[in-house]
Amino acid sequence: MSARVALVSGASRGIGAAIARRLLDEGWSVSLGMRDPATPDWAEQDAQRVHVQAYNALDQHAEARWVEAALARFGRIDAVVANAGIMIAKTVIEAEEEDIRAMMDVNVHAPRRLAKAAWEALAASGRGRVIILASLSGKRVKSAA
Repeated sequence: MSARVALVSGASRGIGAAIARRLLDEGWSVSLGMRDPATPDWAEQDAQRVHVQAYNALDQHAEARWVEAALARFGRIDAVVANAGIMIAKTVIEAEEEDIRAMMDVNVHAPRRLAKAAWEALAASGRGRVIILASLSGKRVKSAA
C-alpha cells in the first residue's frame, strides 16, 4: 500500500506547517496548500512525498483544482486538514461587510468546499478523515466596550 496522503491548507507556516511536517515524519505524503507556493526547507529531503499547490481559500474553485492535482500526483487522499484561516482585527461594529464576508469564506465556506471536493477520494480510502482547525484568537480580539 502506498503512503497515506493528507492535504493541509495554510501549510506555509505556523500550525499548518507543523502538522504537515509531523505527518511527513510519520510516513505520510503531504499536499501543501499555500497562497504563495514554495517547497519549505524541511520538506526538500522528502520531495517525492511532498506536493505544493497554489491555494487561495477565497477562490471558490481552488479546492477542486487542488484535489485534482493531489490525486494526479499521489492517486489517493486519506485526510484533509483545513487549517487556513483569517482574523479581522476589528470589532463587529468596526468591521465592514467585506471583512466579515472574507472571514466567513476562508474560515467556514472554504473548509466545507475542500471536504466536499475531496469527499470521493476520502471515502475510497476506507478511512478518510477531515480535520478542521479553528482559532481561539476571537477570544482575544478587542471588544467595542
